[in-house]
Amino acid sequence: MAERRPAPGSKAVDRERPRERHEARKLLARGLDLASRCGFIDPSVMIDPGTLGLAAAFTAASFGGKLAAAALCGPLFKVSRDEVELIFSLSVAQTAATLAATFVGLKLGLFDTSVVNAVMIVIVAGVLASSRRR
Repeated sequence: MAERRPAPGSKAVDRERPRERHEARKLLARGLDLASRCGFIDPSVMIDPGTLGLAAAFTAASFGGKLAAAALCGPLFKVSRDEVELIFSLSVAQTAATLAATFVGLKLGLFDTSVVNAVMIVIVAGVLASSRRR
């Protein structure tokens, strides 16, 4: 197997990543602040054990499924561990459809606000997990 060499300019990208992560966290904090002020996220979610339990279960199920799928890609497609981690990292942040389906369920009366708040926590966890740098 051929030796892997870093992509041209990758060292420059690595130097920029800490700043990008800091900017992403600032943007996320501002977005969460705005969402809570607009009423999209109920501030009482931070102390509601039921919602936090739902969020933990949803996060474990979401991350576990995506991790299992990424891990299966390794032997099936003969990709390296770094590529498996990349697959997981790219898939874990894909939650926009989940939020849309949750809001539809809320409008139809299938879910209550604790489920919507739990899904918002899953989205935040996914964003943070996908921006993690090894």
